[in-house]
This record gives sequence, structure tokens and C-alpha cells, in this order.
Amino acid sequence: MTVTLHPGPAQSGVRRTRRALIALEARRSLTAPWLWLGIALTSWIAYSTTATDFAGGGYHGLMASFAGLASGLFVLAVNAGGRDHAIGGPVAPDAAVDADERALGRLLGLWPAVAIAVLFAAVLFAVQRAEGGMWIADLPAARNDAVFSLVEVLQPPMLFVVAVTAGVAAGRASAHRSIVAVAGALVIAATGFLYWAWQWTPAVWVTLVQTQPIEVALDADFVPADAPTTWMLSAPDRYQSNWGRVMVHQAMAGWHLVYLAGIAAFFAGLAIRGRRGRRAIIAGAAVAVAAVVLQMIVTPSGTTGA
Repeated sequence: MTVTLHPGPAQSGVRRTRRALIALEARRSLTAPWLWLGIALTSWIAYSTTATDFAGGGYHGLMASFAGLASGLFVLAVNAGGRDHAIGGPVAPDAAVDADERALGRLLGLWPAVAIAVLFAAVLFAVQRAEGGMWIADLPAARNDAVFSLVEVLQPPMLFVVAVTAGVAAGRASAHRSIVAVAGALVIAATGFLYWAWQWTPAVWVTLVQTQPIEVALDADFVPADAPTTWMLSAPDRYQSNWGRVMVHQAMAGWHLVYLAGIAAFFAGLAIRGRRGRRAIIAGAAVAVAAVVLQMIVTPSGTTGA
């Protein structure tokens, strides 16, 4: 004999309310201006980087430009996470769902905004590939065919997830949504638009936006003609006195992706709280710390930054 267990009325009510919250937040995420402002800001930054006059400038700049879109998503998520503050304070004890379930529904309801952001990023990467790549090294001459690898392409989507989980957590934690939204958006923007300020060890392992390629300093007596044919080189200029080896380090970029996944789980735990939240916080922190250590291990000795 087969016994079928049906969820009780209370559990069914929780699921219906959660689905309703997801649908409501999904509509709000598309009608609010923050996603579209983020897309506009990223478009402007990405376009402006095409005029850079040094090797790797456009390559760094395109990846860094996604901080603008992430900032918009963060503001959107702060507003979503802080709705209970906006309607007058904590959820009533007799509400259909508790505050943790409401936070989960609102976090999941941001999926259309994240999906549009990911699609927009995919379009930019496709355009970069269709145009034949970018200039990232002084030697070999005219090395202007560099395109982003799969690991690098996955960084913006993970950055967007970090932005919405952090935003919901921050919005739920503070009643001062405007202050939190502006401060958080500026932090995210700074990690992208000022990417050069963070591309040194150990900051490069923990920044939100890690740009490639990296550069490894070479000895003062290095002669370019003696370099292996597979090497890409950066010539001495006003910022460096020696030649440098330029490389897109896939292992470093891969572990940084895992780091972003860890902090996304950490912020998601802070957003939804409860037992599930505590597990996510612990697991996310452990993954993030492990990823930082592994980045440290795989980073080439002598790395001077981006």
C-alpha cells in the first residue's frame, strides 16, 4: 500500500505567499529605474574604454564596467530587502509568513533583473568577440586579438548575484535604505571603476572585480628576443622600469569566481537568516576563505598587478 503525504494547510499557505512575493518583486524589479540606469552606466563605461591608448586598457575596462550594472542591482535589492521597514516595521506575529520567508521571496523575486543583466553582459562579450578581440600586450606586435575566456565571462553573472544578495541583506538590516543603497553602490562601483587600485596582491584576491591580464615583473637584464614565443610582454614605460610578462591566468580567475560564489552564499544567509541562513553563512565563509587561499597559491611569484 502506498501512502501519500500532503503538505499541511500552513505549509501550502507559506508556499502560495512566497510565490506571490516572488511574482510581485519580479514585476517591481523591471519597473524600477535602477536596473536600467546600471545598464546605461555600464554601456557608457564600456564604450569609453575603447579609446584607451595602452595595452590591456580596453580589456580591463570592459570587465570593470560591469560594476556599474552591479551597483544598480544592489540599489534595487536594498529597496526589496527593506520593504518591511518601509511599511512600518517588523512583520506582525499573525502574518501569513514570517520575515525570513518574506526575505527569501523578495530575494528570489529579483531573478528577472539578474537574468536581464546576464543577457546584457553576454551581448557585450559577443560584440567584443565579433570585433576580433582586444589589444593586451606590446609584444608580440599588434597582439590585438584577445577575447575573454569562459571563466572570465562567468565573473559578471556571479558579481550580479553578489550584488543582489548583499543588497537584500543590507536592506533588511537597516531602516535607512537611501544611505545604505548609496554607500553600497559606491563601494561596488569603486572596485570596478578604480580597478587599478585593487589589482595588487593581496587585494586582487578579495576585490569584487578582478581584471585580467596580470603582469609578472621580469629581471632588469631581460631581453625580449630571449623570451619564449608563447609569451606576451609589456614594455617599460613611465609606470614600470622593466619588461613584464603579461598573462591571462585562468586558475586565478577560476578561484576568484569561487570566491564570489562564497560571498554570495554568505550574503544570502544574512538576508534570509534562520537555520537556512546560518548554514549558508558558514558554508559561504568557508568557501570564500578557501578560494582566497587557493588564489594565493596559484598566483605567479612576482605578480605586480594588472
